[in-house]
Amino acid sequence: MQDYVIYFPEIDLYLEPASLTSRLGFINPYYTNNNGFFVKRIKLGEFESAVGKIKFISPIKCDLSDDKLILDVKIDEENDALKIHLEHQMNGYSANEVQLMYDLLNEEQKKELNKELVTSLISNAEPENTKLLNTSPKDFGVLPLTVTTDFVSEDLIEKTGTKYLIKVGLLIGPQMELYNKEKRKLPVMNRFNRRYIREITFNIPAGYEIKNVESLKMNVVDSDQKMAAFISEYKIEGDVLTIKIDEYYKKIDYTVAEYEAFRAVINASADFNKKTLFLEKK
Repeated sequence: MQDYVIYFPEIDLYLEPASLTSRLGFINPYYTNNNGFFVKRIKLGEFESAVGKIKFISPIKCDLSDDKLILDVKIDEENDALKIHLEHQMNGYSANEVQLMYDLLNEEQKKELNKELVTSLISNAEPENTKLLNTSPKDFGVLPLTVTTDFVSEDLIEKTGTKYLIKVGLLIGPQMELYNKEKRKLPVMNRFNRRYIREITFNIPAGYEIKNVESLKMNVVDSDQKMAAFISEYKIEGDVLTIKIDEYYKKIDYTVAEYEAFRAVINASADFNKKTLFLEKK
């Protein structure tokens, strides 16, 4: 045996004390979804020994490593640009690299990272008023790493005459694609279970309507087990369009037979990435 963790049966959590990137409940994800040899000390009088048995180490649920993106979007009609307020919340494994290392960075490195956390979602963004919350190691697994910022984008909007094209799909950030049609030969193994929640509020300019809003609806589920899904829906109240997306992966391993269903969910997010809203005068 080479890798050791401590198991607390009363709270059903694991701890990897020798790792700087681990905290209670969040051991190396590759140790989970795996078999472990559990050893328990026994004592009879002055005699001490141990008994052990092999048991499964369950992976952490997707809700504990979720990634939530909240955006409020308005059109700046004078400059043909989008004004965007962004809030990004990351929990668990989605945040550990930042939360466990942020305090070790100098001010210049922190400034660069603050910007990168925004531009990794929206390229060419020039963020302003950027704030990071819950950046301490003690927040890991307890409070979400939260980024808030404001920026203006001319890349996500086009105007033709009186019509607007809004590249709303790009607001969820870059997405993986699995369009390769070659037959899969090996199973898929995710690093950890995860969930992506996206909520976009778009303020429709006065006198305009969205001509293709129904295209925002998607419902792609891997199978009857519903272990992976990409679900997007919308509603319009007055001049406000609200888009909600729930994308989750509740399973680590997918067999070759399950690959096509898994691929359909991955590609659904990539398909949404290409969504463009068409706005015309009423």
